[in-house]
Amino acid sequence: MKKIISYARVSTSEQKQNGYSLQQQQKELESYAKYNNYQIIKHYEEDYSAKTFNRPIFNKLLNDIKSKRIKVDYLVCTKMDRFSRNAELSLRMNSELLKYGISLKLVNGFGEANSDVPEDIITQMIAMALAEAENKRIALRTTVGMRQAQREGRWMASAPIGYINHLEDGNKRIILSNKADAIRYGFNLFAKGVFNMETVRKKVNKKFILSIPKPTFEKILKNEVYIGKINIKAWRDEPAEVVQGLHTPLISDEVFYRVQGIKKGRSKNIAKIKARKPELPLLHHLICPRCGNVLTGSGSTGGSGKTYFYYHCQHGCKERFRADNANNLVVNFFDKIYIDDTIQDIYIQMCKAVFKEKSKSHRNDSKIIAKQIKEKKECLDKVDDMYIDGDFDKESYTRKKSKLIDEIAILEQKTYTNKPKINNLDYMVKNSLNILANLSNVWDIADLETKDLIISSIIPEKLIFENKNYRTRNTDSLLSLLCCDSNGFGTNKKKTNQKNSDLSRMVAPSRLELLSKV
Repeated sequence: MKKIISYARVSTSEQKQNGYSLQQQQKELESYAKYNNYQIIKHYEEDYSAKTFNRPIFNKLLNDIKSKRIKVDYLVCTKMDRFSRNAELSLRMNSELLKYGISLKLVNGFGEANSDVPEDIITQMIAMALAEAENKRIALRTTVGMRQAQREGRWMASAPIGYINHLEDGNKRIILSNKADAIRYGFNLFAKGVFNMETVRKKVNKKFILSIPKPTFEKILKNEVYIGKINIKAWRDEPAEVVQGLHTPLISDEVFYRVQGIKKGRSKNIAKIKARKPELPLLHHLICPRCGNVLTGSGSTGGSGKTYFYYHCQHGCKERFRADNANNLVVNFFDKIYIDDTIQDIYIQMCKAVFKEKSKSHRNDSKIIAKQIKEKKECLDKVDDMYIDGDFDKESYTRKKSKLIDEIAILEQKTYTNKPKINNLDYMVKNSLNILANLSNVWDIADLETKDLIISSIIPEKLIFENKNYRTRNTDSLLSLLCCDSNGFGTNKKKTNQKNSDLSRMVAPSRLELLSKV
């Protein structure tokens, strides 16, 4: 009596739990063995994709064979696609089994190869090729169907940030999510031409408590989906095309194309930025003490021919003051910043401790996330196989696949967002503190964009200049903690008491680049 091992496979845990395909396969395998007078030494079954042989139960089967715990004549499956859907891998695995004296047999008979009949290899190769061809045929049909759905205005991938996937009357579409305001704010802010892309990204993340990575934000700003368009990529002999989507646009065409122009350096807004006067570095950072609107600025030429620059309000308040007075007060504040060496050392050690803890946490989180991503991708393979096997209709397949793709994207984004990005912490901290301690010198040689970044980093709230002094609506203790001499945490360069520092009472969090990374 010949000895065999039987192998059954399906593509999802759901099939396994409900016992449909696995139960039927086992029944067929047992009947086949009884009819041919074979003895089943062991039965193996699993719910796993057939795209590769890297399957937990199949690997166990191979280990049992290689360790000689099981000695059999045949490995029996119901049909070739239960064994594999890849012709090349099927041939390799078949050769591997033959090394141990085991032949592959199929219940339906098509694709068996008798070692005594060399011509049988032709039939076997045909069966393997047909299984792979069927796999590719279904994939091709799916691609054609999804492209047609795109032409009808449907977004077929995972929803971009600002939208969520939604099923309505059996049809998939995307609708605005609770992150729509964040994306709209980002587009409108960048379209003003005041801040660069990275600054806008950080402002969006802070304002809406998000963690959009830099590469993702770059893609957002050039994605036509936000103006209601669907971009269909070129495929085979079909050219790329853009069609009107069924979803609600998040921004106007005008804002979108202004953003594209700024990114490419040909927008009118860029010209405005270049024409901005260096005598007005606080432009966009000052608000009117009377009405609360953002102040503008301009020059005025006197009778002597000399031009004087002013910050002023255009909303009927008649608020107006000399720009050099406001500018000098900021520079004076920068010049008084001093951080004691002892405080620097303490701060560096604190940063190291925080970074070490974050790195440890990231490593642990990364392992968990990597495992989750692997499981989701395995489920994705199973869903593909289920669709090929006819267990899903097209609508269910598309819905389940999109959900898994969304979940994988979210997990991958977590991995990127949580990853510590500092290679030389000592250098980064010392360099940041050095810049802070020499901020007046940095300010003197900085261009307008850098000055915008300096002000935004140290004083995120708008400044109010009134009675020859500054105030803001927010205060914080970080900068004063590093520089305050009253608590013994530092001394003023000019030995000036903390209360006499013009801006010290209104400085908000020092959001140095280092701190945002640590």
